[in-house]
Amino acid sequence: MAAPRVTNSVQTTKEGVGKKVLKIGGAIFGTVGVTVLGATLIWPAALIGITWFILTKCKVESVAVPMLAFAVGHSGWMVVGHATLAAMGGEADLISVAVDVVIVIALLTWFLWARSRAAAIGVLVYQILALGVGVLLWGPTVEAIKEAIPRASSQTLMFAQAMHVFLRITGICLCVYAIAKLRKQTTVKYSEVFE
Repeated sequence: MAAPRVTNSVQTTKEGVGKKVLKIGGAIFGTVGVTVLGATLIWPAALIGITWFILTKCKVESVAVPMLAFAVGHSGWMVVGHATLAAMGGEADLISVAVDVVIVIALLTWFLWARSRAAAIGVLVYQILALGVGVLLWGPTVEAIKEAIPRASSQTLMFAQAMHVFLRITGICLCVYAIAKLRKQTTVKYSEVFE
């Protein structure tokens, strides 16, 4: 009986150390990220975090929360970016942003209503298509913003575009994870019904 208690104690200590290391690493990464990227990191992180919090409070399946938070938060960041661009006198592409927002709201509504793998696959298809369009328009987008706001540095614009690509790739990975986990949950539910 004493051996399991020692094992559990050692395991609990390892988990505690792991959590502390993650917290310290996260703090260092966040500090460096904010120093280097500034608003390019703060806005998407804040919007994704707020969405994550709301979805968690609404009791959305935990495997789907990250997938949905990244999709909604990223679209929110695009709205903020284009609104800022318009406020600075640049030409904002309001039509593409509006289309993006409508698609994300439709996908979010579909998932919250159906809670299905099909809805998660819909989010995955959206993320893949958005990534493809974003990569294809990388150069022209940077040049258009540079013309609209001559004082914007090329480095800042490149960081912003790279952040868009990073968020899309992360969103795709989270969709794949959610689809795999939702399938397992569905299988468990069906097996529970038939037992």
